[in-house]
Amino acid sequence: MASFIAKQLIGNQLDSVKGALGDKKDDDGGSGAHEIDPEVEAARREAEERREAKHQRMEEEREVMRQGIRDKVRSHRLHISRPESER
Repeated sequence: MASFIAKQLIGNQLDSVKGALGDKKDDDGGSGAHEIDPEVEAARREAEERREAKHQRMEEEREVMRQGIRDKVRSHRLHISRPESER
């Protein structure tokens, strides 16, 4: 319990020291809005589209594999469920 209290006291003091140095990450000169380069935005959008297409292809391949497994299981069940005289 004492270590928790000590960490709280020291942590609060460290936060005030960090703020005094002026190295805050959200300090961007007071503009308030972050502008994103249109080329960077286009590159991100293109990368996201490629990623989505890749995942769509992978999911289609998985579904083909799943259907193959379903077909095998179904035919195996039909083969087992029939009596010996019908085989």
